[in-house]
Amino acid sequence: MSQETMLGYQCTVCKAPSRRELSPCPDCGATGAARGHYDLSWLRGRLSLDALARREQWLWRYRELLPVDEFAELPPLQVGWTPLSGAPRLAEWAGVAGLWLKEEGRNPTGSLHDRAAAVALTRLRESGAVGFERDCAPREGAAFAAWSASLGLSARLSYGEAVSDEEQAFAALCGAAVPAASSAGGEGGQGFGSVSEAAGADGLATLGLELGEQLSERMADVLLLPESDARVARSIEAGFEAMLELGLCKRRPRLVSAEELGRDLAESELAEAMAQCARRAGLLVGRGGARSLAALAAGVATGKVGKEEMALVVLDAPLASPSIAPRGPGARRGRTA
Repeated sequence: MSQETMLGYQCTVCKAPSRRELSPCPDCGATGAARGHYDLSWLRGRLSLDALARREQWLWRYRELLPVDEFAELPPLQVGWTPLSGAPRLAEWAGVAGLWLKEEGRNPTGSLHDRAAAVALTRLRESGAVGFERDCAPREGAAFAAWSASLGLSARLSYGEAVSDEEQAFAALCGAAVPAASSAGGEGGQGFGSVSEAAGADGLATLGLELGEQLSERMADVLLLPESDARVARSIEAGFEAMLELGLCKRRPRLVSAEELGRDLAESELAEAMAQCARRAGLLVGRGGARSLAALAAGVATGKVGKEEMALVVLDAPLASPSIAPRGPGARRGRTA
């Protein structure tokens, strides 16, 4: 973040300005989460694809569009700039003209939520807080547990809906407290702070920024997300919109989820999508990515996705059960201090 680009905060739905980064929009309610508002007109012409190409390949390459001080100590874990590859044989199975696979499973906990956790918790540490409490959706908890461990923050996590035993075990292994109650609630601990949802939204927006940079003039027609959270989709859309306004990509895809394609998917369809992704693309995919692939094939079959379209699917990775002792620091992937 620099003084030249950060203007404040705005609602992701109605775009109304806000001075608060923690509270939802009073007009849009819980769906109107705040995110950073940046001076793109000032940045246009100062940020180019050539300039970005010279930067380190991770999320923090978009520092002018993130709410973290430019001199802040960044976490050592690698996040972002995940591989993007074509999958012609998988496209043939799905029934589309072409298919890009965005491997968000390469992030530390195997999902796009690593982006939100990295930025939100770096922002929290900047505030001087030593810990936080948070209600998490599935896969969010794993990400916030991992990044709290990397940043040396105490975490108390709870889940508003069913979460796998593997995720709870992983969070505990990272040192996060996972109460049995459905809400973290409580009064927090001494030195605990509030996680900035706006910072998390800006972290998610880097997926749109990144895809805009990676694809540029080769942008897909439709992007399938591994989940149906509207706040996640709006944050990613904001990244695409920023790239368009900066003149760094020509267009953006329409974002859809499995639910938007019109029906529930059977377990057998998810299993088939996982198998086809392994056989035709050589990738092990999690349930979220399998749901997107199965929904893509179903959408083509019902005419909701055109056979002539180029598709882009965001993949997650399965969260394995932590049944072995954690590796030592020397074996950890990512940057060294």
